[in-house]
Amino acid sequence: MLTALSAAGAEPAKKPAVLPIPPGFDPAALRERLASVDSADVARACGNLQAPWAYRGPFGRERTMRSYGRHHADSLVARAIATHLLSATRVDTATKMASIEVECDPARAKPIYLLALHGRGRSTFVLLRFDVAAALCFDAEEPLAMLRLGPAVDSLWATLAELMYDDPLLRGERPSLPADWEAWPFIGDTVVVTQLPKATWRVPPVFPPVAIQMDLSGVVMVQVLIGKDGLVKDAYVLSGHPVLRDDALEAVWQWKFKPALSHDGPVPSWVAIPVRFTMK
Repeated sequence: MLTALSAAGAEPAKKPAVLPIPPGFDPAALRERLASVDSADVARACGNLQAPWAYRGPFGRERTMRSYGRHHADSLVARAIATHLLSATRVDTATKMASIEVECDPARAKPIYLLALHGRGRSTFVLLRFDVAAALCFDAEEPLAMLRLGPAVDSLWATLAELMYDDPLLRGERPSLPADWEAWPFIGDTVVVTQLPKATWRVPPVFPPVAIQMDLSGVVMVQVLIGKDGLVKDAYVLSGHPVLRDDALEAVWQWKFKPALSHDGPVPSWVAIPVRFTMK
């Protein structure tokens, strides 16, 4: 930050600009939620673990996260879990957690768990990943933060092992991490491209009848994963009126693209697409 001192007769120094809060970063709200936990549910997580908070609509159900083997935790265990999470060594934006797909076959499971922490009539969800010693925290449809667990990872492993007595993974040792794991950058899903993707086939959205009755117009922002073949592989809503979300997603799932290019050829890429609903 540069600070300027203004002399007499000169223009006064401008106040420094306030940097925008990065998406998926609300540590104050997360701390407040974790401090009021009174029960919890813990289960194995599997399926598509990319943006588990995101709304994908009826056409994207197969791309959502799933869970199985649920165990309920009383207030004592739930508060212990919350305390371990509050002791995390670092808080970062949720968007820096790289995506992963995990098979739902228990024989091929990975040490990744979904925690639902309940308190004050609401639930806070935590995707606990022992494979990278980090926790992704979110509300029903909003990311809150990513926690670097630090020493708390051992306490969380022991707490879950006691609660989930029938989980074979928790009967063994916690997955080891490289010595330099605390220095991992956690940059999320990134790729360097030489050419951005370009839409070659657009399908306009159908205006929902209820929106016509409400005289409702607006824009739905959809985050879209475009594969190397130019087809949509995943899509979820970033923002927009709930009445318009399903029709926006249905339209975008049918779009086709010229894929993004890197030095080695076509690569998958995420793009944000505005879907406009305008009353004529």
